[in-house]
Amino acid sequence: MTFFEDLRPDTAGASPYRNGADGEAAGPYAYASANRDQHGNARGFSTGIGLAHGQSDGAQYDVLSANGHFGGWRDQGGETNVGFGADAQVAKFGIQPGGPLGNFGLEVGALDASANGSFNSSTAQLGAQANLIEGAVSHGTSDRNSADDRFIRLGGSVGVGAAGRVHYGDADHDGRREYGFGFDAGPVSFDYKTENPIGDLLTMPLMGTNVLMNGLGMGRYAPGSVVQRGIEGAWDWATHGGPGRAASAVGSGLASVGRGIGNAASAVGSGLSMVGRGIGNAASTVGSGIVNGASAVGRGIGNAASAVGSGIVSGASAVGRGVSSAASAVGSGISNAAGAVGRGARSAWNAITGW
Repeated sequence: MTFFEDLRPDTAGASPYRNGADGEAAGPYAYASANRDQHGNARGFSTGIGLAHGQSDGAQYDVLSANGHFGGWRDQGGETNVGFGADAQVAKFGIQPGGPLGNFGLEVGALDASANGSFNSSTAQLGAQANLIEGAVSHGTSDRNSADDRFIRLGGSVGVGAAGRVHYGDADHDGRREYGFGFDAGPVSFDYKTENPIGDLLTMPLMGTNVLMNGLGMGRYAPGSVVQRGIEGAWDWATHGGPGRAASAVGSGLASVGRGIGNAASAVGSGLSMVGRGIGNAASTVGSGIVNGASAVGRGIGNAASAVGSGIVSGASAVGRGVSSAASAVGSGISNAAGAVGRGARSAWNAITGW
C-alpha cells in the first residue's frame, strides 16, 4: 500500500469531478463517496453539493458549491491526495496556463473559503482563509522537451487567513521536477515553481528576468537556467568520477614530469660520465706521456752515464796501459843499463885481474 495509489470512489449520487469511474455533473449535484484502493478498502471519504460545476480544456467554474474530503481522495486533476480539504464558494472561475490563454492563467472568486492540510505527488499545503473577493494571474510553461519550465502566480484578495504550499511535482512528466513554494498572507498570494530551483534561487533578484525570458521562449538562456546547468554539470562531474579522472590526469602529468626529470638527470649523468671518461683518458694520456718522457730521460741519463763510465774506464785503461808501458820501458832501460854496467864492470874486473 502506498499513499498515492489510485483510488476509485464508491459514489452515491453524482460527483462533479472526473474522479475515477465517475462522470462529471454539470448541473445541480450532490454526492457522497468512499474512496477505495485496488483491494476494495476504503482509504477516504468525500462529499459535496453544488448548483453548477464545469471544466474543459483547463478552464473551470463553480457556482454555489461546497465540498469536503478526508483521508484519501482523487481531485479534479486525477491526483490522489492524503489529508483533509474543504472548500465553499458562491462563484469561482479559473483558467490554468496551457489552456485557452496559452501560457497565461486567470483566477477570480467571490465569497469563498477553504481549509486544507494535505499532500499529493506534486504539492503539500496547509492553511485556511476566507475572502470577499479574490483574483490572481499566472504564467507558466509545461513542456516535456524543455528542462527550463517555470510557473509564477501572483494574486490579491480581500479577506482573512493564511496558507503555505510546497511544490515538488513533475507536471510535464519529463523526469525533472518543478520545485517551488507558495503562500497566502493577508491580501497577497504568491506561487513560484521551476525546473531549475538552485539556479533560480541563486539568481533570485533576477526572477523577473527568468520568467520573462521563459515567456519569450528563451528559458534556456535565463540566468537561473545557465547557473543551474553549471551546477548540475559540476555535480555530475563530481559524482561520476571527475575528481578521479582529474587526479589521474594530474598523476599522469606528474609522472610525465618525473620521467622527464629522470631522463634529463640520466642525460646529465651520461654527459658527466662522458666528461669523466674524457678527463680520465686525458689524464691517462698525460700520465703516459709523463711516464714515457721520464723513461726516455732516464734512458738518456743512463746512456750518458754509461758512455761517461765507458770513457772513464777506457781512459783509465789507456792511462794504465801507458803507465805500464812506460814502467816496462823504464824497467827494461834500467835492466839494460844495469846489464850494461854489470858487463862493463865485469870486463873491467877481468881486465884488472886478468880473468
